Amino acid sequence: MSRVTQLPFAEDRVLTQAPHRLSTRLDGLIACMQKRRANRGRIPLAVESRCGVELWRAARRWRRAVEATLAPAKLTLVQWAVLTATARVVQETRDAASQNAVAACAQLDRVTVCMAMKALEQSGFVDRAPSAIGRSNRVWVTSAGARALEVGASRVQAASQASFGPQASLTEHLLASLRRVV
Repeated sequence: MSRVTQLPFAEDRVLTQAPHRLSTRLDGLIACMQKRRANRGRIPLAVESRCGVELWRAARRWRRAVEATLAPAKLTLVQWAVLTATARVVQETRDAASQNAVAACAQLDRVTVCMAMKALEQSGFVDRAPSAIGRSNRVWVTSAGARALEVGASRVQAASQASFGPQASLTEHLLASLRRVV
């Protein structure tokens, strides 16, 4: 009795062949895969959907550029955003920030903020201490954290300028459009 093998083939159909006849179909499978690779950048979607996909791709490229510029400062983009939000909350309240307030300010979930805070504390950019009320932590930005914020801000600005170009009016128009959508 011959063993049956199933392989994905052209447009999600399944080719079922005995193993000895399978090698004759591999050329067709390879050609199909090469065709799909050639069309990888072209997504057959409506204009609105293509706009979303291109925006997502641009955001990924921007994030990679920002992450690369922040790496020498020992920061990730999420850590920099959490550190920035912490500084903003501390400045607004003139008191230590709670991690929940930082999460709300940065528009990130509490788990992400907690993980970033732990890394920031290990790097010496923030100090955390338990709150006298409840189970929350109170967070302060250290002097090393303030220096990292300054360096990070200039690096993020440079990466953003390189990604989106120096056309301030176009960038402001795009930003205003995105704020209306989101």
